[in-house]
Amino acid sequence: RKERGGEERKGGEKRRGEERRGEERGEERSREEERRGAEKGEERMLEDDGAGHGGAAEEVAASGRPSVQVVVPGEPITLDPGFLRGHGTYQSSDSSALISSVCGVVQHVNKLVTVKPLQSRYVGDIGDVVVGRITEVASKRWKVDVNGRQDAVLMLSSINLPGGVLRRRTAEDALQMRQYFVENDLISAEVQQFFQDGSMSIHTRSLKYGKLENGQFVGVPAGLVKRCKSHFCTFSFGVSAVLGTNGYVFLSTTPPDLDQVNEKLYQEPEKAKGYERVGADARRVIARARNVILALAWGRVVLGPESIEAAYEYAKGYGVAELLHAPVKRAVVDHVRESGVV
Repeated sequence: RKERGGEERKGGEKRRGEERRGEERGEERSREEERRGAEKGEERMLEDDGAGHGGAAEEVAASGRPSVQVVVPGEPITLDPGFLRGHGTYQSSDSSALISSVCGVVQHVNKLVTVKPLQSRYVGDIGDVVVGRITEVASKRWKVDVNGRQDAVLMLSSINLPGGVLRRRTAEDALQMRQYFVENDLISAEVQQFFQDGSMSIHTRSLKYGKLENGQFVGVPAGLVKRCKSHFCTFSFGVSAVLGTNGYVFLSTTPPDLDQVNEKLYQEPEKAKGYERVGADARRVIARARNVILALAWGRVVLGPESIEAAYEYAKGYGVAELLHAPVKRAVVDHVRESGVV
């Protein structure tokens, strides 16, 4: 009996060991099946994304660079219901298709689909250099047109007082605001912050910012202005330019010392430079630079110091008025693109 009891105990332990090993193998098989199912699900998601992007994955693999999808208003972007509607799109009422509401370039951020317009109002960033025109003198502030959806605000506390004095602004300063800027004055400034309603606050608390006089104003699409290390450019042909990131450009003759000019403007506003007669030769140079910039904007060429310099050198072979003709504009644009500066 003792021997039979020992054999039964050994047999029971063996069976229990086999059962445990069987359970472990079953758990391993289930984990392997889950892993394989997850991999297949990811592959299906990638295939769906490629189909929703219009075969973008195949195009990227074939060309080595991502494709650009340009759409017009009313054009379907994707029929996949898994994508989210972003700016510039809306969902069809009779289906799950996303349709473009503007003309622009389609952008994908994971499942979010947006359309960036090819041309729109200026949307600034903090630190941008802008050129603006005073539209209103209000209480302790100026309203400035900066080519945005709303006028920017230049506070009285955001400018330099005469003599560079640092103190709180008083009611007396508010009464003398028109000694600094009045309606239709052109100024250069920097974006300081944004308010809750989306309007921007700008400041001129630097000697390089301030009133712009005795020059030519040019307006171009904001998206064509290249973001540079410095937007205050001095060219070899005797013209200085303020390339505002908002698409407003101001051209003037190169003064002997820009810092001294701005310092005079702020320290002695009653003795500001004011209007000065610009000679015929200087006017001709400024007009040529203005027509060159308009030709580059007409050809959708990015405006930067290098492209303007190259276009001006090439345009010397034409008259100032000839630069407004379409064949000459095309020649200038082609030369700049072939030169490789953009």
